[in-house]
Formats: sequence, C-alpha cells, structure tokens
Amino acid sequence: MSTTNAGASGNTAGSGQITSPVKTNNVQVSLRVNVDVSGNVDVFTTTGNQVNNVVVCAQTLAHGDLYTSPTNAILEFWEPSDRRGDISGAVAGGAGAGSLLSAPTTLASLVTDLAAVILGAMDASGAAPFNAASYVANSQHRSFDNFGELALAAHAHYLFGHVAATTAIDNDLALINYFKGNTGSGDAQIATLLKNALQALSAADATTIVKQVISQDPSRATGQDNNALVPDVHQGLLFASGDIVYMQVTIKQPSITSGSSSAAPGAGSSNNLPSGSGSAFPSGGAVFTLKITLA
Repeated sequence: MSTTNAGASGNTAGSGQITSPVKTNNVQVSLRVNVDVSGNVDVFTTTGNQVNNVVVCAQTLAHGDLYTSPTNAILEFWEPSDRRGDISGAVAGGAGAGSLLSAPTTLASLVTDLAAVILGAMDASGAAPFNAASYVANSQHRSFDNFGELALAAHAHYLFGHVAATTAIDNDLALINYFKGNTGSGDAQIATLLKNALQALSAADATTIVKQVISQDPSRATGQDNNALVPDVHQGLLFASGDIVYMQVTIKQPSITSGSSSAAPGAGSSNNLPSGSGSAFPSGGAVFTLKITLA
C-alpha cells in the first residue's frame, strides 16, 4: 500500500539612534503560524503561550535568524503616538512596518536552519498519538530521528493502529524523504513554508507576538538611548539565545493507493484502504507543535 500527502507606519529613528535592546529573561513565544504539507498557511489559533501536542526538537535554531540588530530582525515594534502606552508590531518590510527595517537579511539562513530542525531528532512523548499509554514503555515509539520518521509513524498509527505498523506502507522511505525534504517541488518543504508563513503574518498577529515577548521580558522594549519606548520609533524585536519558539505543522489525511498501483508522496490517488483497515486521522489533520530552542 502507498500513502500520499500532498498536500501602521510612523517615523523612524535615524542611523545610530537606537541602541541594542537588552535581555533580562528568556521567553517562550508562539510564532502563530501553522503550515500543512499541501502548502496552505493558517494562523496559529491559540492565544498567548497555550500550546499542545508539543514535539521537542533537539536541533536548535540560531537566534540570529530572527534578530541580529535593532535594524535587522524578522519583527519590529513601536509605541504609536496616537495610542501612548500601547505597542504595535509588524513583520519587517511588510504591511504596517516603518522604514527602519527592510526585509531581514537572515531569511535564507532561517530556511537552512529550520531545515536542520526538521532533519534533527525529535521527542514526541508529549504529543498525540505518541503519548498513548500503549507507547510509553518503548522509547522508539515516541522518539524519532527526524520529522520524516515521525510523520511515517503518525501515518502508521492513524491508518493501521500502531506507530510501528509500517510494513503495509510500501513507499515508507519515499514518505520519510518527502516530509523531511526541503530541496524541490517533490518535497514537503516544511522549512520554506514556515519561513513564508512568518513573512505573511498580519500586523495583528505580529503585535500579538511582540506583546507575548515583551510581557515576559519588558527589558526588550528598551531602545532609544536605553530609554523606554519612544512614540513612533520602530525597532527590531529581540530574540536571544535560550528563548523558545513554537511553530505548528499539520499532516493532512493522505490519499491512499492499495493493490498493484502506488503513488509517490505529493501525487493524487484513490482513497481506498485494504479490507479490515480504516483511517482514524483527525478531521483537521494531525497537528504537531514544534518546540524549538534558540541558540
């Protein structure tokens, strides 16, 4: 059997006027993106730091992929002059952003480093279906070498009732490579999709992220001459080593080919399962929240 899963602008400070923000505390923040393997992008639906189905990633992400200086960051923020005491945020170079920041120069390395996260080891013991009592005794049923292996195990569980029931999936290696790949149109390209999703965040969602970070570490709102926020002065949102970010990936229910025909991941096929089996994929897909530590 083969499985397939296609699946507000303002004035800015002049050069040298903003000093680097400082870090007092590390933060944990949802980056409010969810990508599915068919390439769709959805806004992270939870608020604050409410996350579930967490998969702990062993591979770290360089904090410089998100922030290198007050003028080079993935997100920017400012105090609007017409809403003193409030904070607004935007994706650098995007809607609502000021002229201080252009699109960050770190986007290429962000994709490379996210791809390394996808290729790195993952502990899924806190995520469904791997947190089921039947899997607790065997660490091999809960820990994986990469996201591709995790995706294969999830398919096996939801299609055949056990994470190790992969023998009936005759394109298992292709499935693994599809989910962990980021090199071409035949791959899931999760790293690229996550980067694209970050760039596509609305001003409202960017503001939510900024407020999550600054509420946990107000020192990051220090900028102009090491004073607090100055109205309409934009600065990059500091991410630092030791911070934790969350990003979601959804595996949609696959198309399935049984019998002599087969389909490579990403190709269309029929939805017929062999006799005696059935799909238990969650209706919205299997959602995994990647917990990534910044280095």
